[in-house]
Order: sequence, then structure tokens, then C-alpha cells
Amino acid sequence: DSVLFFMSIFPFSPEAEQLPEYEKSVDEFINGYSGYINWFTPDTEEGQEQAVALRDSIESMLTGTKSGLDGTQGFYNSILGLKGISRDINSARVSVMKTLRRIVSTLERIESFCLKSLNILDEKISATKS
Repeated sequence: DSVLFFMSIFPFSPEAEQLPEYEKSVDEFINGYSGYINWFTPDTEEGQEQAVALRDSIESMLTGTKSGLDGTQGFYNSILGLKGISRDINSARVSVMKTLRRIVSTLERIESFCLKSLNILDEKISATKS
């Protein structure tokens, strides 16, 4: 019942309308931090500490992102099974699935950013320890 209720109100949800802003903000975040991580050189003890702290933060973001991906994909799969109930439910189902695919795509971009950033930071941290 709660899934059906959600699906019935989702097309009118302000959150669904804000999705392009969310996607844009994520892209800006990724671009900004990617540039910073590529530029940043931890060549002092303080720089090393900052690099390790940044790495820990990104690792935490990766963990949360993976959890969000799992939950969103699980919800998507449950919506996928709601076929043939009624025309209204089918229409809402298609709308929700489209939005969830966009959310998954955004979360996958965050996951990719995290993995790439962790690799870069690991290389920089180990290079300055040598």
C-alpha cells in the first residue's frame, strides 16, 4: 500500500522536479573536487594529514553512495514488478522508474568519482612517503 501511495503522488512531488538541480550540483561537485585532487600535492606533513583526511572523507562518501545505490536499485526492482494493476499505476510506475534510473546514474557518477579520487590520493600519499 505504501508503494502504491508513493507512486500515486510521486509525479506531483517537488523533489522530482528538483532532480535536474541535484544532478547539476553533483556534476559541479565532482568537477571541482576532481580538479582540486589533481592539483593538490601533499608535500608537507600538514599536506599529508590533509590528504589522509580527504581520503577518509571520500572513502566514507563511497560507502554511503554504495548503500544508496543498493537501496535505490532495490526500490527500482520492486517498482518494476508492479505491472498490470491499473493504467494509473502503470503510468506512475513508468514515471518513478525513469526518475530512479536518473538517480542511479547520478549515484554511479559519484561512485566513479570516489574510486578515481581514492586511487589518485593513494598514489600521491604513497609517493610523498617515499
